[in-house]
Amino acid sequence: AAARLMRRQGSGHIINMSSYASIVATPALGLYATTKYAVEGFSDALRRELLPYGVQVSRVHPGGVRGTEFNRKASQRGGVSFESPSIGSVSKEHTARRLRRLLQHPRPEIYIGRLYDVPRVINNLWPGLVDTVLAWWVRHKRGAEKGQPDGDS
Repeated sequence: AAARLMRRQGSGHIINMSSYASIVATPALGLYATTKYAVEGFSDALRRELLPYGVQVSRVHPGGVRGTEFNRKASQRGGVSFESPSIGSVSKEHTARRLRRLLQHPRPEIYIGRLYDVPRVINNLWPGLVDTVLAWWVRHKRGAEKGQPDGDS
C-alpha cells in the first residue's frame, strides 16, 4: 500500500533492514541469514521496479548493534550459542544517525559496523576458507559447551 502511494505521488523512500548475516551466513543463524538474504533480493527487485517512478529503495546491513535483544534471542534457538562480538559493534544511536543520513542521501545499500567488511571480502574471494573456519568454530564451541575445551567429542 505504501509503495503504491509513493508511486502515485512520484517520490518516497523505502528502507529495508538486512544484515551482514545475509552475506556471511554463520552457524546458529542459518534461518536468520536466509530471511535477510531474501530481503536483499526483494529490495533490489523493488528498487529497480520503483526507480522509474521516483521511489528510492535502500537496504541496510548493520553488524552487531549494542543494546538490542538479538544475542539473547539467538542463543535461545539451540545448536551453538551465539553472541555478536563486542568489537566492531555499534550503538543504536550510531545506527539511527546512519539511517537519517540515508534518508537525506539515498543509496541502494549501506553497511553499518565496518569490522564485518573483512569477513565479507574473504567470503567473496575464498568461501571454502570461511567454511573451514566456521566448521572448526562449531566443533570447538560445541566441545567447550560440553566441557571439552579442545572441541573433541
